[in-house]
Formats: sequence, C-alpha cells, structure tokens
Amino acid sequence: MKTIRVVLTIFLLTLSFFTPVFAEGLESDNYKIIDLSTNSGGEVTKSNTDNYNLLSTVGTFSGDPRSFSTNYRSGIGTVEIFTAKVPTISCFETDTDGSSQCTTGPSYLNTDGMITVCGPNGCYDRARFEINTQGNPADTLYAIQISTDNFTSDTRYIDGVSSKPKATSQRTLVDYKTKGDWETPALNIKGLVTDTQYYIRAIALHGDFTESDPGPTVTATTATTYVNFDIDIDNLNGITTETNGPYLANFGSTRNLIQTGPPQTSVDLIWMDMSTNALGGFSLVQKGQYGGLFSTTESYTIPSDNFDLNGESEGFGIQNFYSAQEKHTGSGLGDLGTLSVEANYAGSGNTVGKVDQIFIKMYEASKPILNGRVGIYLKARASGTTPVASDYSEDISLIIVPRY
Repeated sequence: MKTIRVVLTIFLLTLSFFTPVFAEGLESDNYKIIDLSTNSGGEVTKSNTDNYNLLSTVGTFSGDPRSFSTNYRSGIGTVEIFTAKVPTISCFETDTDGSSQCTTGPSYLNTDGMITVCGPNGCYDRARFEINTQGNPADTLYAIQISTDNFTSDTRYIDGVSSKPKATSQRTLVDYKTKGDWETPALNIKGLVTDTQYYIRAIALHGDFTESDPGPTVTATTATTYVNFDIDIDNLNGITTETNGPYLANFGSTRNLIQTGPPQTSVDLIWMDMSTNALGGFSLVQKGQYGGLFSTTESYTIPSDNFDLNGESEGFGIQNFYSAQEKHTGSGLGDLGTLSVEANYAGSGNTVGKVDQIFIKMYEASKPILNGRVGIYLKARASGTTPVASDYSEDISLIIVPRY
C-alpha cells in the first residue's frame, strides 16, 4: 500500500488598506512590551507594569558607522543607560601664581595658586587636578590616565595610594576613587619629572556596567627646580636693601675693639635672601677660614665659640637679628615653610654662635620657602692680652643646601 502526503500551503495576505490596530492585547499579568511601534501603526500605550520593564524601544539598536567619529560617539543600546557620563578635568596645575582654576582645594591654593603649595617657580615633581563630574552621581568612581605624548604610546594611570604614575597593566580597583577622595590632598599627582609636559584625562565608573570613555585631555608642565640665594651688607635698617659684592662687613671706627673693653657689635649686618621650591626645604650653613678673627701681622686669632661674650675675656661670634618669609594675601603661609634659627645663633644680648672651620647650620626650613630674609650681627671682644692690630678679619663662607 502506498501513502500519498498532501502538502497544503496557506498564504496570509496583508492588505495595505487595513485599518491600524492598537496592540493593547500585547500586555498580560506577567509581562508587558513597552513603547512598541510598527510600520502599520500598532503601538502599546501603557508603559509600566508591577513585574517587568523593557529598557529600550524596539528598533533603537544600530550599527550605523555614522554614529562614530574621532571626536564623538553616539551611545547606542541598553547599556548606555547605565554607563557613567564622560568626565572632564576642570583644573590641572603645577605653577600657577596669584590665581587658580581649582576650586575645591585649600583656600590658599584657590587664592594664590600652586606657588603657595610648592614654593617659587611652582611644582617640579607634583601637580593638582580636579574633576568635573558632568552630572555623575556622588558615588561615581574615577580613574586618571596620564601621558607625556598625548596618549600616543605612553598611557599610564595615577596610583590611588601613592598618587604616582604606573603602568596600565598594574591598574586595580584601588585606582578608582570618588571625586572627593581624589581632591582632598592639595597635591594629588606626585612622582613627576622636572620640566616635562604632561597630559591627563579622566574615566568614570558607576554601577555594574562598563566604564565611560576617557574624557578630553588637558595639559600642564612641571617647573624646574629653583634655588635663590643672595647676600647684602647694610646696617640694622637694611631689611630690603640690595647690594653687590664684594661683601665686606665692618665694625667701624666707633666700634673698634679695645683691650679689656666691652663686647662690640659690627655696624654692618650680613643680610641674606633665600627661596626654594625644594620639597624638604633647605639648610643654610656657614664656616670660617680661621675659626675666629685672625691677625696676619700678629699671627693671632680671637677665638669663636658658642658663648656669652659678657662672661668671656675675648671672643667672636654670630647672632641672629632678623628672620622672616613672605606671606600671601589673605592666605598666610599656605603650605610653605617657616624659617627657623638654630639655638646657638638665636641668643640675645651678647650671646653668640660659633664660627668654626667646618660648616655649621644656622638656619633651616622643612618646606619650600618663598622670599625668605635673614639678618645677622657680628660680635667680638678683646682681652687685656689680645695683641693690638688693625687687620683682624674672618672670611665666612655661606651656603644654602636645598633638600630635594
């Protein structure tokens, strides 16, 4: 027996003059299609359900290459609803002086710029940046990319702990921080190279979906290391005096040493200017050629030591008269250092510090100094046995040692 299979094809004919039908029957107790549209005019007018939401409109996915360019990208698809907005950098500074584009840092930075953080000439190995969130939620995390060639071949990340650049392969979640956490330190990028242009940009991460594209690039150049040291000779009113070498400080005819006479103070003071952007500040040291006042004709030295000349028969030494540094309008010292005087040179009356034949520290600061100024007295006394001579002198060498 043979069996014949009958195949029946049924065609469904759609006529263009059909009346549009609204697809209200597309919803159920369990699900609902939202914002459906068809070429025939069908649509769902309801947009909510207690159980489900459809997060995109039918037909929005596209691979149209015109949605991309070197300058922009059109966000396409459901995930774009959750991806963080592309952030920008609102300030990136190393050497601003007198003003700043930064707004969230310490008041002295906002008023006077990076000079109040890093000292004269600006920061040689550090910088500050701030993030414009572009409306991202407060708990959004940000990573900071940094480059020396505008991300052509050099792309690194700022370490979230050390604030120093590191390789992309070493990036971890620790390097993603909130805007507030990034901006709390006055200096949030460290470990940079002197006199180098840097480019930075930010990436945002929020929720469980992908991070944003990198934001636009901004640039700043690190400063060079800076030290200024100058000597002037003038009387006790010479706080602002500027003089040229040779530098000769005299006791003067009215203050010549007299055997068994009282201690004398030189008419001329040694004034010194000092500024540096060295991170650890500086030390100012001195030493003498003879370790006291020496007479060539008599081959005799009036010795120097740390002592009160009122209690000595003879002697010579140095005493601080004045020390200060520049302050900034409305912001005090900012993050700059203060000059301190070593105890042996900070005496009063006729108590002096030693001038030795080895270097001894007189002044220092633990942070950068802007326009520091000091003035020192020279004091001496002759005993009844001190040989009479007119050529007592000492050559004092003064050196500033920055702490980079």
